[in-house]
Amino acid sequence: MTSTRKLWSVLAASLIFSFGTSLWAGGEIYQNAPPMPEQVVTTEGAVVYTRADIERGRQVWQSIGGMQLGSIWGHGGYVAPDWSADWLHRELVALLDRWAADEFGAADFTALSGEQQSLLEGRLRERMRQNTYDPETGTITLGPDRAAAIASVSAHYEGLFGSDPATADLRENYAMKNDTVADPENRRLMSAFFWWTAWAAATERPGTGITYTNNWPSEPLIGNRPPASTFLWSAFSVTFLLAGIGALGWHTPSPTGGARSRTGFQSSTRCGMSRRCPPCSRQRSISGAVGPIHRADPVRSDDRALPGRRPVRVRLRAGAGAALLDHAHLAHPAGGPADRRGVARHRTLHRPCGLWP
Repeated sequence: MTSTRKLWSVLAASLIFSFGTSLWAGGEIYQNAPPMPEQVVTTEGAVVYTRADIERGRQVWQSIGGMQLGSIWGHGGYVAPDWSADWLHRELVALLDRWAADEFGAADFTALSGEQQSLLEGRLRERMRQNTYDPETGTITLGPDRAAAIASVSAHYEGLFGSDPATADLRENYAMKNDTVADPENRRLMSAFFWWTAWAAATERPGTGITYTNNWPSEPLIGNRPPASTFLWSAFSVTFLLAGIGALGWHTPSPTGGARSRTGFQSSTRCGMSRRCPPCSRQRSISGAVGPIHRADPVRSDDRALPGRRPVRVRLRAGAGAALLDHAHLAHPAGGPADRRGVARHRTLHRPCGLWP
């Protein structure tokens, strides 16, 4: 098998492996995607959101530019925040503040003691990461306190994407205009979509200890931290990339089709571009008139060569008094600007092609 056919075989194998891995990963993502609930209800039976609300909210978000204005699950523009992470944090803080007021009479969560904060944070972590989705009915069940927190965060987003003066500074920081979503009902529906993305980021996948988004985003309040598999696959991907680049650099054929010389010079006395090098072409054309080759005396100072090269002197047959010197066309002309001490008049400089322009 020729070298070219080997390269094509390696390329084909790499493409098959890469696309096969991508198809397998895509299938796994599709099979384990966060479920879209038919409805979200409280333990008291009140309907918070329906599937139609969430899907309509996604369409509203896409209609204003989608990922060009903020991001979802880390994908999108970074002028505005990631709405999944922003909603999740605001909902967590709203829940903690509500529990702090109801149980300890505090103004907010930060006013509690360390022991009280630890108590509420443990409850928050358990409640938020618990998966209450019923696959048979397609229903997500929430407590009334969490429903109240959702209503509070939804009101914030309805004002942010509207023209509420209380959120004017945020709109300026996020490069948003007033009434980004003009219809109040559409703002409420878009909030439903934001809530569902935050729910997937905080809820554990059944049978695992990680969320639907692989513990993204980082949220210390509920213990969202990158799992060990994230670091493992990241290190594997970088190592595989570097190994591929190294393999390409290791197997680089020379311009003449043979193996590359370790010293960087051609093993022959001619240059590697001899077919396009006029002096070397002339040397080949008169090869029949070349007499015996005598190696230069290494002691003589007028016959020097670069390291790794042995100079040769070619003598023509009888009747020819001039010597044909390999690569003599690369030596500085006698008396030229580079011939400061008249070196070219007295000795031959042997240089391989490629060292001088």
